[in-house]
Amino acid sequence: ANPPRSPLDECEGDCDNDGECADGLTCYQRDRNEEVPGCTGGGSDNSITDYCIRPAGPTAAPTIALAIPTPQPTVTIIQSPTPLNTTAAPTTTTPLPTPLPTTTAPTAKPVQTQQAQKETKFVANPPRSPLDECEGDCDNDGECADGLTCYQRDRNEEVPGCTGGGSDNSITDYCIRPAGPTAAPTIALAIPTPQPTVTIIQSPTPLNTTAAPTTTTPLPTPLPTTTAPTAKPVQTQQAQKETKFVANPPRSP
Repeated sequence: ANPPRSPLDECEGDCDNDGECADGLTCYQRDRNEEVPGCTGGGSDNSITDYCIRPAGPTAAPTIALAIPTPQPTVTIIQSPTPLNTTAAPTTTTPLPTPLPTTTAPTAKPVQTQQAQKETKFVANPPRSPLDECEGDCDNDGECADGLTCYQRDRNEEVPGCTGGGSDNSITDYCIRPAGPTAAPTIALAIPTPQPTVTIIQSPTPLNTTAAPTTTTPLPTPLPTTTAPTAKPVQTQQAQKETKFVANPPRSP
């Protein structure tokens, strides 16, 4: 009806303003044969009837994923120095020379101490008092003065420490001063000094102390941010009603 007797429901008409429609509905002003949003039959309605419709809520704009490149880190290329030679250097050991055997110096024969010698002298046999050095004839050490010994000899035998024995054809024995043991001469032996062990270590390849050049790779320029276009509101698809003329002007919404 126009005017309607009560508020018009969805897809009902003829309305002239939103106040003639039920709560939450609006009056859709249309031309002849114009489809009514959310309703069917408008395309075949040659009248200029306006219908109450449920306004479409704003449709969320579709989310557009933008391919924003991830910032690349700065790449620093450092040239490594010459690698060390990790092979253990061979150890060369020089053996010590074999020590020479120790030689014992031969014991020198005792010799008569050279001093002013006396002429051999025959005194008596047996002597009446102890015989002095180079005196005879003695038969034992007891017939000689203290520190002397009786030297038993043959004809023309020299008397140690005395002279004239070589020309004495008798067998007279004479008192002599016994020769003290002569110290053996010192013989210096050339004993080689032990040589220390020589260890030869081959040094590794020397490090390259020149600083390696630093190469910096620039980051790519970020793409500009694109704002997604605002989508036009579209009518929410639901079970649609047939358009229906009620009154003009309606007597109620």
